[in-house]
Amino acid sequence: MASASEQLVPFNDATQVTKVDSKVYLANLASAWCIGSVPNGGYVASIILRAASLHLAARGQPDTISAHFEYPNRTEVGPAILIVEEVKLGRNLSTVHITLYQHELLQSAPWFSAKSRRNVLAYLTNARISLEKGLTLDSGWTMAPPLKPVDFAALGLDKDPH
Repeated sequence: MASASEQLVPFNDATQVTKVDSKVYLANLASAWCIGSVPNGGYVASIILRAASLHLAARGQPDTISAHFEYPNRTEVGPAILIVEEVKLGRNLSTVHITLYQHELLQSAPWFSAKSRRNVLAYLTNARISLEKGLTLDSGWTMAPPLKPVDFAALGLDKDPH
């Protein structure tokens, strides 16, 4: 996370992506979301999720229901190009492969050079969750025993018994 001298960038701002071509998005990995000098993997995954949502929103499929991420190289603070490959576009579900490139990026197509690094690879399946319908059964499951409420005043003093 950010050092005491570094201003924390709000997560929503730090995960912004900008469409620069039909299947290409630009992001900037913020130093405020690093562990040491490396951007946190979950933070980087969130950037990729945002690109997938933006890319598939026009198809009415903004919600990722399945995702797999591989990190063959370490990411770094700074600009990144995300290339979307449409693996299977469907009426209800669509699958995309997104590759995040960094280092020696280009300002126009093909957007990355032979010296660029493929730092993250992802497969994502998207749908529109709000349209899902199905059988919901009451399982009767309850937390046993029920959780006790948190005392936020005590928690702030590190004295909450939980």
